[in-house]
Amino acid sequence: MDVKIDEPSTVRMARVHAYSLFNNLMNNALDAVDEVKKRKIMVRAEGNGGEVKVQISDTGPGIDPDVLPKIFSPFFSTKPRKGTGLGLAICKRIVDIYKGEILVDSSLDRGTTFTILLKT
Repeated sequence: MDVKIDEPSTVRMARVHAYSLFNNLMNNALDAVDEVKKRKIMVRAEGNGGEVKVQISDTGPGIDPDVLPKIFSPFFSTKPRKGTGLGLAICKRIVDIYKGEILVDSSLDRGTTFTILLKT
């Protein structure tokens, strides 16, 4: 796992929210790389102009473009034997509470990057 933090920044967030947000995203990344031979997870954080950007990337199988619009929906899961389908819905709700954004960029057989933008 690679972790890169460019500049210290502070985001005010309840501990339980921060834990749920990043724990869900990291668990998803760990599940994704479990399915491939080339396993890499990268975490990047940077602050700029009153905003913090955190990116969590993996080299997993990626998310099918047909299901990408549904990934933040409650009870939707691409893992039929594991999980509840609530993790990303919870992440989205937490980011919304803090008036931030959560974005996803995914390519089949190349991996997925979640980008979280939060105000400082």
